[in-house]
Amino acid sequence: ITAIVGAFSETFDRLSEAHFLDMGLPPIFSTVTWFGLIQIVISLISILFIQRLQQRLDVNQHYGVARTLLIFNTLLMLCVILFGLAGNLMLAFAFYAASVVLRSLKDPLSKAWLNQNLESSSRATVFSMNNQMDAIGQLSGGPILGLVAKAFSISIAFVIAGLFLLPASLIYLKTLSWKKDL
Repeated sequence: ITAIVGAFSETFDRLSEAHFLDMGLPPIFSTVTWFGLIQIVISLISILFIQRLQQRLDVNQHYGVARTLLIFNTLLMLCVILFGLAGNLMLAFAFYAASVVLRSLKDPLSKAWLNQNLESSSRATVFSMNNQMDAIGQLSGGPILGLVAKAFSISIAFVIAGLFLLPASLIYLKTLSWKKDL
């Protein structure tokens, strides 16, 4: 899952601003100001959602965390695809913001899910391996989708990046067939 998400994230992180620039930001502010304002708004939204999630989800229960990760990953996949296909700036911002918020919710949950049932003697090794898989995903997926963006369009690269998340959703779905009390 981490390698899959790494391949997606490299594209999303590197090409999002270019996608906004291709659409043309209104000249009310400078480009730097626009991107700063976008990040401030998204950060505030993320804080609100993280607080709600903390109140509602027991991160020690495999089934609840896996189900939530499945939902978030699937929504993220859809939002990234729609961000790539968005024809106007407001729609693009809405899908971009939703994608960033979903990632901010998903990342700590993924770590909690990974941490479930780990013995303390292997925890550092597992987390190190997880980070290496992220790097492998970024190194393998990023350049490929960068070439797609250059050869075809940034929009197509986002659609493919979103589709990269489909196998991760299928893996989360598979884990839901495990015992609910793991």
